[in-house]
Amino acid sequence: MPQLGDTAFVSYSREDSEFALRLARDLKAAGAQVWLDQLDIQPGQRWARAVEEAMQAAPRMLVILSPSSVASPNVEDEVAFALEERKTVIPILYRDCKIPFRLRNYHYADFRANYERELDSLLRSMGIIANVAKADTVSNTLAADETLSNYYERPPSKFDERLSSAAINVNQNKEESKSTSRSADRQPDGAEPKVRMIVIFVIVVFAFFMLLAIFNAR
Repeated sequence: MPQLGDTAFVSYSREDSEFALRLARDLKAAGAQVWLDQLDIQPGQRWARAVEEAMQAAPRMLVILSPSSVASPNVEDEVAFALEERKTVIPILYRDCKIPFRLRNYHYADFRANYERELDSLLRSMGIIANVAKADTVSNTLAADETLSNYYERPPSKFDERLSSAAINVNQNKEESKSTSRSADRQPDGAEPKVRMIVIFVIVVFAFFMLLAIFNAR
């Protein structure tokens, strides 16, 4: 008998095969351990025996509920076996139907309206969502790193060239301002006293002529 650990056995009606396959594949892709006859019976295995062994070994059962499944004797027998063996039973409501009496006390995952939301809820109940979130985080980080790498490896655009040219002009203006400031600082220390002496001389000459004019007027 195979050892299935935390595997969930999928019980369904043949009329719901398309939905059962989609659900099983999505659960497996997210990291959940799921057993579905159409996916997990190997070539050469006896169908009935493989189903019986998987059902006995799996501690969980996902029961896909629809009008066809609630009328299926096989699904009814599988559910009865799981309940008698005290396995964890999770009803999956796929289509409107009358919930079997023995499953009415169980909270079901309602896939009728929003598949993605209920898939996430089902993964959480199976303890898988933490791994999914971690995988998403790693994927997002890798995507961000790839985007950044592509940015630096791509050829420069016209915008990049204009931006680089503007930065060069700003740096040149800064250097010219510094050069002008340094030139002003290098003026000889005697230049300012000479200017003051010229101004004083002009004032004295002006005063002399003013006094001379007053004297002649008398």
